[in-house]
Amino acid sequence: EEEERSLDKISIQIENNKEKIDLLNKNLVEINRNIENIPIKIEEINLDLLIETIKVSYKSLNKALDKLEKTNGEVARIRSILDSLRKEKENHEANIELYYSFLHRMLGHREMEKLDIKLLQEHNEEKTGKNE
Repeated sequence: EEEERSLDKISIQIENNKEKIDLLNKNLVEINRNIENIPIKIEEINLDLLIETIKVSYKSLNKALDKLEKTNGEVARIRSILDSLRKEKENHEANIELYYSFLHRMLGHREMEKLDIKLLQEHNEEKTGKNE
């Protein structure tokens, strides 16, 4: 009888262990299924990351394009101003050369040197006085 009780206990323990093994096997199957899904989840996350990266990149690209357009407009405006000032400068230089050549031919080299010293000095003094 004691042997039978012992056998019953062993049998119950074996049955309990079988149930535990079955439960562990089910858990193992679930764990394996989850492990198999990890690469798919990684791929989905990477795709989401790529999409967000593209959105952010295009947003930055559009801002840069807007700034470039404004900058190009400003450069064109300044170039136009510089071109106008260059032409004006060239006209002034041509006029100065024309006046100086005229006076040089009319008065001669020696008289021009005297006048240059006197009149250009006075002009520079006037300019210096205005700036102060």
